[in-house]
Amino acid sequence: MRRIIDSILICTCVILLTIVSANSQQTTKTPDNKASKEPGPVIICAEKNGLTNEEIGRILFRHNEARAKVNASDLVWDCKLAATAQEWATRGIAEHRSDNFLGENISVSSHAKAKATQGVKQWLHEKKRIDPATKKCKPGKMCLHYTQVVSATSERIGCGINRAATGKWKLLMVCNYDPAGNMGVGTLIEPLKPVLIAAR
Repeated sequence: MRRIIDSILICTCVILLTIVSANSQQTTKTPDNKASKEPGPVIICAEKNGLTNEEIGRILFRHNEARAKVNASDLVWDCKLAATAQEWATRGIAEHRSDNFLGENISVSSHAKAKATQGVKQWLHEKKRIDPATKKCKPGKMCLHYTQVVSATSERIGCGINRAATGKWKLLMVCNYDPAGNMGVGTLIEPLKPVLIAAR
């Protein structure tokens, strides 16, 4: 009888270990390793903002990922810029500030539940609209959002979102950059390259 009980206990332990092992493998598995590529920094601002911490982390990650490709330094999140952007987004009107000394990108969607990073994705798609020879937008093409995202001049970013806008656009996201990156000139501002001096 004791042997039977011992056998049952051993089988139960093996089954439990198998289940625990399977569950741990399932929770650590991430498709294409995406989770490890997008570490979300914990950013806490006193001002109210429509973006979650996770969304802020992803927006910042997408910006800095694109900037790394042109050797521009990482942007850092600025709570004051985020508050300024949120204030403008709350208006629900897709227009730029007329007296703005900051860089500003605006994204809109007819779907209130669209991902916040969708706007950044649209801005990054404008890269193909730049003329490689002149570093300016191709004639008749818009590329100012992209040039602002990767501008070496900008150091800080803050964004806000409105998911309850009325009218045609149901979602409106605003990102402000300081210092401003392009101010409407449409030129890709690249990092300064080091001057190499030959040793004597």
